[in-house]
Amino acid sequence: MRSLQLLSLVCVLHGPAAWWTRATAQGFNARYDTITAGWEQVGFAIEENAQGELLVISAGPRVDSLYASSTVQIVRLAADGTLLSADRNHVPTGAAYPGSGNTSDVLPDGRIAIGGSTLNADTVARVAVYWFDQWGAALTYVEHTFPGDWIGNELKCTPDGGYIVVGGTYTGNGTLDVFLLKLDSAANVQWVQTYGGSQWNDFAATVDLAPGGGYYMGGVVGLGNNSYEPWILRLDSMGGTIWSDTTGSPLNDRGRADLTALADGRFVYGSGRPNGVFSNHWPQLVKVDSTGTILWDKIYDVPSYLSFLVSVKEITPGGDLIAAGESHITNTVDGIMLRTTAQGDSIWMRHYVYYDSLMTDGTGRFYDVIPTSDGGFAACGAAYGSASGNNPPGLTQDVWVVKVDSLGCIEPGCHLITGVQSHVTNLQGALVAWPNPVAHGTTATVHVALPEALATSTLRLAVSNAQGQLVLEQSAVQGNNVLDTSRLSAGLYHVHLANATTWLAACKVVVE
Repeated sequence: MRSLQLLSLVCVLHGPAAWWTRATAQGFNARYDTITAGWEQVGFAIEENAQGELLVISAGPRVDSLYASSTVQIVRLAADGTLLSADRNHVPTGAAYPGSGNTSDVLPDGRIAIGGSTLNADTVARVAVYWFDQWGAALTYVEHTFPGDWIGNELKCTPDGGYIVVGGTYTGNGTLDVFLLKLDSAANVQWVQTYGGSQWNDFAATVDLAPGGGYYMGGVVGLGNNSYEPWILRLDSMGGTIWSDTTGSPLNDRGRADLTALADGRFVYGSGRPNGVFSNHWPQLVKVDSTGTILWDKIYDVPSYLSFLVSVKEITPGGDLIAAGESHITNTVDGIMLRTTAQGDSIWMRHYVYYDSLMTDGTGRFYDVIPTSDGGFAACGAAYGSASGNNPPGLTQDVWVVKVDSLGCIEPGCHLITGVQSHVTNLQGALVAWPNPVAHGTTATVHVALPEALATSTLRLAVSNAQGQLVLEQSAVQGNNVLDTSRLSAGLYHVHLANATTWLAACKVVVE
């Protein structure tokens, strides 16, 4: 079935006794502009601290300097999405950049280490590591200079207390090669290796720990004639190549291998498989054993322009997988999340598109996703503007975070609505219920206030109970609707608004 775009919504509860409670895996959707209005920002990685807060590693402009263009920051969020803090790790005489997606790792003491780069006044790019504490406060950074430009993409902590950083370097022949840099616990260089070296650009985005003290590395390799394929390598403890393989189709794949090691010593990577029509790709997951043998290769959804999975994580050791990336099936760009079994079989896949009361064709993409301690998931990326260019005044590219439950719902129960796999995000005030709480056997008014573009289709209300069961469905109209509580026993209920294909909004109602 074709997955559709997913929108999330905050329901406003009115009445003399408005009621709210935190449910398991509380969901939210929000964009954050934490530096200066009008400047672009993006969330590249996300972590959770011991308090259940979310730490979003992001890049944004540096606005206190004439010569430095960027800085590394952590946006710290409460479990409900409330912005708690935003602190930046400045390079005094230059720009600071985090790497690409999933660029961070958590140290045993809770500190966050980030792999990236700096660009100083001499315009030379250097590998850099940045540290923040568990509350997102900037600590320090180090940078390392090698001949040419070196740009860090991702960091992992190593069992000896040090770090491994993967990235790209521009060599003397003018092409991009791959480097792997091993640092000790004080971030001093222990060794560095480079890979590639052909006349075509090669790119490595991810690295992780392999059995026996070595490493898995994934990226994309140039094969000539503007053709690229996913590239996977297994390396020994000194970065020497044990094996190297390309895993693409006969077509020009372009999708890189964004990998993560699994508890069984193997790894899985996210990418995109082309279908041969323009640059259309299926989102793709591939599992590989320690010898480089592909164990399974699965595609999902429908092919669309440059659709990829760029982050994949093991939810529990040996258990399900969660992945995130981007899709273009709506002819724009939307974030996707996919949950699969350990064998790669799809459990659910949902598309998320940023909408609000001023903009009904918003766009965005995800760069990272994590399982959260409450059993849900959180993804981060960038929320852009209107696909049609009809942006609200002052809107810019912002950090975007979507928090969902174990079923991909921002509001519990969205999966119960027949025929709906898409959701819309952030239609503030589109669903209002009163009185709330409401007495059993009486009626509540549920007011629907959708943007005109979404209000023309057939609407329905679906009510689910706290046990996750669908207990009532009825048609709905724009404006006031009557909800009869005579069939509902006392308790908490989720009221969902949907059309034939898309979940639009939800709110909580208590029956007494």
